[in-house]
Amino acid sequence: ESPSSRIDPKQREKLTKASISLAKQINYVSAGTIEFLYDDDTDELWFLEMNTRLQVEHPVTELVTGLDLVEMQLKIAQGNPLPITQNDVVINGHAVEVRINAEDPGENYAPQTGRIDVLSIPSDEGVRWDGAFDTNGEITPFYDGLIGKLITWGVNRESALDKMQSVITKTFIGPLTTNLGLHHWVLSNPKFRSMEIATTFLDQNLTPPVPNPEDHVGEAASALRLKIRHDNRGPWHQLSNFHLVPNQTPLQALLRDSSGQIHEVYSYDKATFPTAHFEEEAGLIIVNHQGNIISFELVDRAHAWTTDSSAFAGSSGDVTAPFPAVVISAPVKPGDAVSNGDAVMVIEAMKMLHSLTASGGGEVDRVWVDEGDAIEAGQILVSFTKTDTNEEESA
Repeated sequence: ESPSSRIDPKQREKLTKASISLAKQINYVSAGTIEFLYDDDTDELWFLEMNTRLQVEHPVTELVTGLDLVEMQLKIAQGNPLPITQNDVVINGHAVEVRINAEDPGENYAPQTGRIDVLSIPSDEGVRWDGAFDTNGEITPFYDGLIGKLITWGVNRESALDKMQSVITKTFIGPLTTNLGLHHWVLSNPKFRSMEIATTFLDQNLTPPVPNPEDHVGEAASALRLKIRHDNRGPWHQLSNFHLVPNQTPLQALLRDSSGQIHEVYSYDKATFPTAHFEEEAGLIIVNHQGNIISFELVDRAHAWTTDSSAFAGSSGDVTAPFPAVVISAPVKPGDAVSNGDAVMVIEAMKMLHSLTASGGGEVDRVWVDEGDAIEAGQILVSFTKTDTNEEESA
């Protein structure tokens, strides 16, 4: 956020003077970001670090000052003088930014990979989108999972937060799982609104459960129905007060949610659900429930109940990939004896290493992948000839 609501103008002036003094002492020329630790009880501050670049959060500064920091940075690099003085920097209003990442907060922020078939951001006044992708983009396990930054501006903090919360409910990104719903929950949390926050905020506050897709198939079906009705509107239907007969013919459809479950749904031509988005080309229906994205895929009835799951079948003791990743190493080989909690595979996703462990005692039967292999969620990595599986698998 900018400006910070935890410090007053006097404290902000103190931090600003310290930053300017530091830059002058080292003859620094360019854009940069200086970070401090500040104790609001003692009014003391400590230098933490300086990043000789713009930060990811620089859009909030641009929105409240009206300055284009990127443009000024490039002009300075070309040898041009800084076009403003410190007195020209005036804060107007409040801005807030959220990073939308391909991760699942409900699964300990496990990284997500895959295609982005739907990307729809409201173009409301005071809304800015700095995105790395458009539709047909793809998140891979080789790079950071940042999809984009959503920024809103308001005359004060409350209005900026309200606008962000509203925009999130009208944003559609899918079928990837993202942290969009987590941002909506944080913005609605009374403690966050009153600035009763610290770095332990998420650890100390229980986040709401992820919505069950079954509870939202009706919204998806109605979105499909509205799309079909709109595409088949003749001249008589365009007259708002003219109706021949009430249309009581239900739309029947098969939808597959992200877990693979098939839903047979019916929808009558009478309801509207503005929180659902139908992407015809991709055959996807995206429902937004308080920022949580629930994706449904239109299924051909002839292929609804068939799937090739042979690559993902296995016993409860097998170690499987929790998400798409790349194999870094396998510290076990066939014939090795393992105990509960022993590391059997190291994988990398989104520049982070994850150690996968055995869920019980047994003997390694087969290691199904090699170092450097790209793996999919649910794929078998290590299987055992005999196991004493615990109730809860660790990873």
